[in-house]
Amino acid sequence: MTAWGCCDIPTVYSYYNVLTGKKLYVSNSDVLKVWGDGDGPQAWRYVALGYAESNKFDQPPQLQYGTDKRVTQRFSVVSTREYYDAPQVFVATNEQLEKSLDLRGSPRSFVIVLKYQDGVELRVPVENDAIRPEAAVLPKGYMLRLES
Repeated sequence: MTAWGCCDIPTVYSYYNVLTGKKLYVSNSDVLKVWGDGDGPQAWRYVALGYAESNKFDQPPQLQYGTDKRVTQRFSVVSTREYYDAPQVFVATNEQLEKSLDLRGSPRSFVIVLKYQDGVELRVPVENDAIRPEAAVLPKGYMLRLES
């Protein structure tokens, strides 16, 4: 479902589990896909960054990671940035930034990169299918806060 933004309000995309109707991901851009070993939907992992609600821009955006059935990890990206200063989101296994990855035949390990227009980058590693916040490379003034 899409809630179109107006003026400086970003568009909010909501992604749902097709079997249960439960909202899974909320993003301000397309959800990124990482393809791993396995068959069908079980082989995919999804990465999203967005504000939980279109009227709650005073709260930090959330980085979400998981499957088509559930978000397995969710972190607030805490900083002094305003909602309209959102980063682009990429995934990478090296320095090449991508919107999707094919990791079939290798461990599901990669880096989520949040890149702001002014050049600031946050690098959040995913190792063996789990975000590792303790190994994240975050500039001063940025923090990942685990959400339930």
